[in-house]
Amino acid sequence: MSSHMCNSLLSPRMLPLTGSLVSVPLALMQGASLAHHTGQLGTVQDGGQLFLLNLLMAHAVYDADRARDVGDGPTRRAYFASTGAAALAASALLCLHESTVDFVPPLLALHAGYTESKAVLAPIKPFFVGAAWVAATTYLPLAFVGAGVLQDDPRPLCDAMQIAAWSHLADVDDIVEDAAKSIVTPAVALGETYAPLLSYALLTAACFASSGAWLDACSLTAFSLVDARRRRRRD
Repeated sequence: MSSHMCNSLLSPRMLPLTGSLVSVPLALMQGASLAHHTGQLGTVQDGGQLFLLNLLMAHAVYDADRARDVGDGPTRRAYFASTGAAALAASALLCLHESTVDFVPPLLALHAGYTESKAVLAPIKPFFVGAAWVAATTYLPLAFVGAGVLQDDPRPLCDAMQIAAWSHLADVDDIVEDAAKSIVTPAVALGETYAPLLSYALLTAACFASSGAWLDACSLTAFSLVDARRRRRRD
């Protein structure tokens, strides 16, 4: 990478590479999944490789999406170069384990096409996000260590509903912007007044599915507080 491109990556307009920060909640949720399904966190080597993989995947997907908003010029080219390199490096890491090779095609598809597919995915966006996060935080780390999901365990479904609920709430704040771009998410379809009800329904369903597990109960409580604050700010 040229020095000019490196300087572009380190310029104030580029920092922080916020997509890479997604690797932190990814790692925490992966640790929780490993502990839940296997009773242990895995080896230090596995943990190190997984965290590096998280950094690369987060940069390859989230920052590649944000690169479209950077504008033309060297900064944009630097973004595409670094996210492309991250996607290839993450794919190489996934290919080191036979059990994780199947994750390469969806990773590359998200890197190359997530931005362009937003309008198509819009009607199911929160559910797509929930499924993708469960794949990355449950099925990927378990495949990485050669383990599987506990039989008849509701945790993956509950996690998917939780993440979908929070993703949907974030879309509520983007209703005007998404509608202007003809991106009809469930939030746009339901409208600002009724959209949060879908998140409440998903979180309540997660509580029932998990028989009131503390994680789902806490998530529902936190969501209620966040939504109440959001409504007060709007009013």
